[in-house]
Amino acid sequence: ARAGEGLAALLFEFVGSDLPSTAHERLLRHFRDYIFVGGMPEAILADCEGDGFAEVTDVHSSIIETYIDDFGKYARDSQLVRLQTVFRHVPRNAGRKVIYAAIDPHSQARDLKPAVDLLLKANVILAAYHCDANGMPLRAEVDWRVRKLYFLDIGLLNSVCGTPHISIAQIRTGRFINEG
Repeated sequence: ARAGEGLAALLFEFVGSDLPSTAHERLLRHFRDYIFVGGMPEAILADCEGDGFAEVTDVHSSIIETYIDDFGKYARDSQLVRLQTVFRHVPRNAGRKVIYAAIDPHSQARDLKPAVDLLLKANVILAAYHCDANGMPLRAEVDWRVRKLYFLDIGLLNSVCGTPHISIAQIRTGRFINEG
């Protein structure tokens, strides 16, 4: 935490001016670690106490399995399959406009919508709605039919998308599609 506090103080010092490249590189390294670890408390603890990302990967896998296992409490048969399909689709398509045929080309939108709504209600996924943003208040121009879905945690998102199979060096130096 001390290194992060020092970097935060340095950031405030340089607001409005150029940040030294060494500080930028350290901040970028911390940001990339965050992209992989995410914000789940157990994953953060595993990262702080562990010797590498293997422990974090185990935590992510456990959390994801727990979510998938819990779906059986809220749905049965085909609805259970749809929940699992949506759960796996959202991380891979974060920030893309929701098109139900892209989630599952073999299901009708009316069948997938309840699964999406249930995951939204449980805060497992989050929605951002389209707005023309011509002025205040923003909600006055929201189009509730056009939305993008986001996963509950960036670390879990990357785990579902296969980041555990990327080396630590690649995580710290590679380019990710979700950096923005």
